[in-house]
Amino acid sequence: MTPPPSAAHLPAPVVDAAVEWLVHLWSGEATEHSRAQWQRWRDADPLHAQAWRHVEATDARWRVQAPGLAQALAGAPRSAG
Repeated sequence: MTPPPSAAHLPAPVVDAAVEWLVHLWSGEATEHSRAQWQRWRDADPLHAQAWRHVEATDARWRVQAPGLAQALAGAPRSAG
């Protein structure tokens, strides 16, 4: 399997935003409006697109290597940050 694109040179806030979009899109709560917002976010900056590819590839790798983990983590309560 091809490793996901490196996020080492991407700003942490951009990667965090990509992760938040992925969680939202997989949550079952995404609407056509929010999908359009995600698309605009992704297309607005090449770093956004690169972060999205990284997060998407990492998600795909985890789904193959640890099925069920994503669902377990999605159902875990978030810590107050």
